[in-house]
Amino acid sequence: MVGRKGMKQIPSQYNGTAKECVTVLPCGNAAGLQLKLLALYSGKLHLKSRLEDTFNMCYHAVNESGYMDQLIFANYIKEVVFHEKVGRPLLSCEQPSTCSILPRVFPETGRRVEIFCFPSGQTSRLQPFNVAAFGGIKYRWNKYLRDRRVKTGGPVTKDTVLSHLVMLWFRTDGFPPEFAFNAGTNLKSGFAQCGLFPFNPDMIRQSSLTPIRPSFNAESVRFSQR
Repeated sequence: MVGRKGMKQIPSQYNGTAKECVTVLPCGNAAGLQLKLLALYSGKLHLKSRLEDTFNMCYHAVNESGYMDQLIFANYIKEVVFHEKVGRPLLSCEQPSTCSILPRVFPETGRRVEIFCFPSGQTSRLQPFNVAAFGGIKYRWNKYLRDRRVKTGGPVTKDTVLSHLVMLWFRTDGFPPEFAFNAGTNLKSGFAQCGLFPFNPDMIRQSSLTPIRPSFNAESVRFSQR
């Protein structure tokens, strides 16, 4: 959105018919352990009906935008991750503001946490892991959404999405095997294929993106090469 310099309020063109943002954050480790999903809705109130058939496997949160913020993320780590025996967590963040708020929250738990802050714009270095761990999950989820549109149960909505995600992520009773996420297996495979765990420097070099190095030709025109 663009507004005139000095304006403190800009009229919105939102008419109430646009899609509402719902943020879902899965959490697991290299051993295949799967923790509660974080489900973040836009609004001011928690709707209990959205947690039906989730079997207490969702951490439900709300804020004004429906997009993740530092406080909700920190509270999720504190209330969900720290309740599991996962050793000393290593958290990687890109935004300095997130890195700054986490140490103020974690001392209350008495747990030590390793916090690694990426320079801005560098999270693409983890893209090979995202593809290995979550590529198959995204494919099955999109296929499941298409399948639901033509079945008697009807399409997945923002009010029922959590029950579907829990069913496929944690393979609860009645899950369709052809759409199951197999998240534990995918997590272990993703960490191994990228050399993160077990630690394999050679595998990391093979899976990392080739950096782009700027150079100059004879006419001093800048171009990039890999």
